Amino acid sequence: ALLMLLLGVGTPLAQVGALAAGAASGGGVLVWAAVAVAWGIAAQATALAVVYRTCRVPVRHIVLSPVGAALVAHTLWQGARDLAERRPVRWGGREYRLMPED
Repeated sequence: ALLMLLLGVGTPLAQVGALAAGAASGGGVLVWAAVAVAWGIAAQATALAVVYRTCRVPVRHIVLSPVGAALVAHTLWQGARDLAERRPVRWGGREYRLMPED
């Protein structure tokens, strides 16, 4: 869950921040860093576009990818907490008790 949060939310935010800092610097190394970050954003968007097209999801939803990553990470954390606290899972009219494995 932490890795999903870092890669799905942290990386795009860091890229956009670095791009803005490089563009605002006005010259030198930071401008070239901004160009490199822009290429990184483009590469990430291209990879996501390929996956989205394969799954027949509208490509315009790429901008919502960080939100989806945060929601999935939250769901994984909730599931891990439920497992650690040995809460039963209710599904399909039945109750399942799961035991964590060390």
